[in-house]
Amino acid sequence: MRASPRSRDRRCSPRDRLARRRQRILGETHHPSGATERTPEDVERAYDGAGYGDLKRDVGEAVVELLTPVRERYLQLRADEPELLRLLASGADKARVASAPTLAAMYERMGFVRL
Repeated sequence: MRASPRSRDRRCSPRDRLARRRQRILGETHHPSGATERTPEDVERAYDGAGYGDLKRDVGEAVVELLTPVRERYLQLRADEPELLRLLASGADKARVASAPTLAAMYERMGFVRL
């Protein structure tokens, strides 16, 4: 069983703990979706010598900016219930069609009887 990152941090020097924490926090900026257009190296240079609070605040702001269009669309759909129900029904129909072959194979393999 592997030790958790926190328990590993307790067994190493304060300098190593700081380096590990920094790497975990910088990992937030390496997310494949790319909340910003900056490279990980640019982010590291920009926050060299700055506190982690600054980095975390800026990452939070970048994520909020990235998700703003999603939130706006969500609010739009919640305000128009008939459209939301239409989209949900359409998605359910597509899911049924896409899953039908897998479901049929599962029924056959498990010996279930369709009624």
